[in-house]
Amino acid sequence: MVIPLLLYFIPLSAMLSSFMFYFRPRILSIIIGGSVIALAAIFLETYVLNATSDLFLLLFAAPAIEEVLKFGGTTYGKSFRNAVGVGLGFAVAENAFYFLTISQLYSFNVAFMYIIARAIGDPLLHSSATSLSVKTWEGSRSALPKAIGLHMAYNLWAIALMGMASLFRFEPAVIVLLLALLLFQARNARLSGEGSIQASPVSLPEGEK
Repeated sequence: MVIPLLLYFIPLSAMLSSFMFYFRPRILSIIIGGSVIALAAIFLETYVLNATSDLFLLLFAAPAIEEVLKFGGTTYGKSFRNAVGVGLGFAVAENAFYFLTISQLYSFNVAFMYIIARAIGDPLLHSSATSLSVKTWEGSRSALPKAIGLHMAYNLWAIALMGMASLFRFEPAVIVLLLALLLFQARNARLSGEGSIQASPVSLPEGEK
């Protein structure tokens, strides 16, 4: 059952998140974010969940754990494009985990609608937050706390949406704000010498070309 669901999810996720390739994430960083970083987050968050509560995990533990891990994932390449790649890979893996879990607990249709709802916001959140934390390598002491704070705020918004569906009409504004933040970070990266983010849809790391 798992393999057929993944075979369905992978092309669906690639299509829904294709807009993120505008920012030229590096392929290796996508793999890192979607494998070792995502697996480490699942392990740590499962441990925290067993010791605390859903609310504590969602509001405090998960943002801290995920942002620290994703920041660590930029160690091999301390740049904006690697940060976007790690965030994108993590978001895809996280959505795959939710897709499989919800499909088994509820139904395929419920899982499908849930992933559609997360398809834009989740990659934007994780890539935006990691593009903030990567500034730590440049000496910014506030970069990682800002990333964690952004993630906490987004999760708080998600909790509010679950409690008041009427708030969903403001979701496009949240998406626009996250996209604006990512575009701002891309502009700063370009000005600092990382090169144009529009040169090609996907960029290979040095050594893979």
